[in-house]
Amino acid sequence: MQQQLPREDNETVISTSSLNGSKVNKSALLYLLVYPKFLALKIGVTADSSPPNRITEEQQNGWTVLKTWKFEIRSAAEELESHVLTRWRAELYPEIATSAQEIFSGDESKTVSMNEVSVKETLDFVDQSIEFYFTHHVPN
Repeated sequence: MQQQLPREDNETVISTSSLNGSKVNKSALLYLLVYPKFLALKIGVTADSSPPNRITEEQQNGWTVLKTWKFEIRSAAEELESHVLTRWRAELYPEIATSAQEIFSGDESKTVSMNEVSVKETLDFVDQSIEFYFTHHVPN
């Protein structure tokens, strides 16, 4: 069975593996948000369910959705989120988080200044990481 890779917002990523477990086995969204006023980017994972979910909460705090990627298996979305965060930390530390007053939801470690990171490069990195992930890895 071929695996589909996300190319557009809200398209599904399909994995050939199946997992047992409650939260891990459920679908999820990997999301990239922007807060233009503070020039901040945020990445995260939320349940793929009808609102309210984490994205809805963030939008109420002023964040705007740049792109989402849908995964059938939550652990895959979490692993890719971790991959992006690792890159941000390696390249940007200690400038990874904006000031505390700019971050309303408390996810400073998942937020980065757009003065330090290119939105296009981040989107490209996520897309390339997803393609690599599903070419070379099966979620555990």
